Amino acid sequence: MSDTDSSPVRFRCADTDADEAVAPTTAAAALRNGAGVEPTIHSASRSDPRVFDCCQHGWCLYPPTTITLEPGEGVSPEAATDYVMVHDDRSTAETLCATVETLWHVEVDEGYPLFVTSWSGSFDHRIGSQLVTAADGVRELSIPITTDDAVTYDPESPIAQVIPVPEALLEESFECGALDEQRIAAIREIDDAMRFYDPYGREYRVEKQPSELVGADRLE
Repeated sequence: MSDTDSSPVRFRCADTDADEAVAPTTAAAALRNGAGVEPTIHSASRSDPRVFDCCQHGWCLYPPTTITLEPGEGVSPEAATDYVMVHDDRSTAETLCATVETLWHVEVDEGYPLFVTSWSGSFDHRIGSQLVTAADGVRELSIPITTDDAVTYDPESPIAQVIPVPEALLEESFECGALDEQRIAAIREIDDAMRFYDPYGREYRVEKQPSELVGADRLE
């Protein structure tokens, strides 16, 4: 994008990286494409609006080339090492810590923070999450990865998802801890009630037609 672009979220890459960088796509487009989407999530996205909304929100990022990370072995193929920084001080024979470049940067306006995390269409737990705000200026979109097994990322499948976050949410307070007896009782009451609820009954229930007594002479 050009510097004159007035969008509140702006992805940019250097001219020297333009040939290698894979352009970000909307998450909705990535979901339609299906590459890298776990079959169970793809199926759930068609029937559960919560899964669908999560998978299609924001944008997806891709690595510039196919990259394999493996503890004890490092990065392969050789060409992929240009886009990966291995953190030797945090890596062991069983765990590999690295940062994968996407060759993209992002800049956001005030009020448009972005959550950078794993692609919601996958079960990838290896991605380290980040938050980008206007105070960061132009922020490099490199993806931190910690893996205990061999994993491969390719330019056709999202490596991360960039999700807009309501700024008010960042300022909300919350509490966590054990449930008290009153809350536990309320949850149990709801669970007991749900046992008698048939979520599919409404789809197949039809109005019963009035019964009619038929004389024997009409049955012949």
